Amino acid sequence: FAPTGGSGYYPNLNNFNWQPQDYSFNINWRDAYKGISYCNYILQYLPASTKVGDAIKKRVLAEAKTGLGLFYRDLVELFGDVPLIKSFGEGITASPARTPANDVLTYAAEQLEAAIPDLPVSYSSGDNGRFTKGAANALLVKIYLYQKNWDGVIAAANSIIGGGYQLDPSYANLF
Repeated sequence: FAPTGGSGYYPNLNNFNWQPQDYSFNINWRDAYKGISYCNYILQYLPASTKVGDAIKKRVLAEAKTGLGLFYRDLVELFGDVPLIKSFGEGITASPARTPANDVLTYAAEQLEAAIPDLPVSYSSGDNGRFTKGAANALLVKIYLYQKNWDGVIAAANSIIGGGYQLDPSYANLF
C-alpha cells in the first residue's frame, strides 16, 4: 500500500474506508470479466477453427479454462457471490444475477481439472508466464482451501510436489 492519508487511487483502501465506486474495485471487476469474456470466446470459437493445429488448439483451450479458474477465484475472493458467465455473449446486454460463491468456485475447479491434462509442466523461456500444470494445481489448492475440501487440497498439492517442481535455492535468482 501507499502511505496512508495520501492522494491517488488508494487512499480509501489504505484507511480501510472502502467504497463501491473506488477505482481498485471497479478495475478488478471490469478486468476479470473482460478476461472471462476472452476465455469464453476462445472456448466457444477456437474448436471450430481450421487455422490452428490440434496441439496448439488443445493447449490454448486448456489455458482458457485455467484463465476462467483464475478469474473466478479472484472475483470470489474479492466480492463473494458474483455472476457466473459460462459462454461468450452471455451477460453482455443483460444484468446477470449473482451466483453463490461456492457454486462459482465449483465451476472454476471443474475448469481447472479439465485443463490440467492438456497443460505442460513447463515452457521454454520464450513462453514463460503461460499457465502450467503446477499453476493450475496451485489455483485448485486455493479453491479447495476456500471450500474446505481437504482431500482436494491434498490431491492438488501432491500433484505439484510430484510434478517436477522445486524451489530455487537462491533467492537472488528470482530477479
